[in-house]
Amino acid sequence: MTAPIVTVRGEAQQEVPPDLATLSVTVHSAGDSAERTRSELAEASGRIGSLLERYAAAIEQSSTGGLHIAPIFSRRSGTKITGYRGSFTSQIVVNDSRRCRRLCSRWRRCQTASSTVPGGRCDRTTRPTARFG
Repeated sequence: MTAPIVTVRGEAQQEVPPDLATLSVTVHSAGDSAERTRSELAEASGRIGSLLERYAAAIEQSSTGGLHIAPIFSRRSGTKITGYRGSFTSQIVVNDSRRCRRLCSRWRRCQTASSTVPGGRCDRTTRPTARFG
């Protein structure tokens, strides 16, 4: 007599936290001179750097985009410079969702220049494994 064969078919869904979160932070500044605007952006960049050092274990990758400073022209004459505005963007990839929330919270508290965190992207780079039995 042969042993009976049991065949099982099914489907399951498992929700797991993401492996990586990508944050994009843009800092804006405006001032009466290009040097002052650049200085404010440099200070903000330094704050980002020191904050990232505290969370180095959770950071997979970080990069900073170009620094942009442009004159603001008078609306009346169109040729007279009335001030300057500038910005730069940093992109940070975090590998720990709990530390990511803390990093965002601290980032919001340490700003003097205007900044935006328009959202992020969460990616799952590994497949979750399940063990039964």
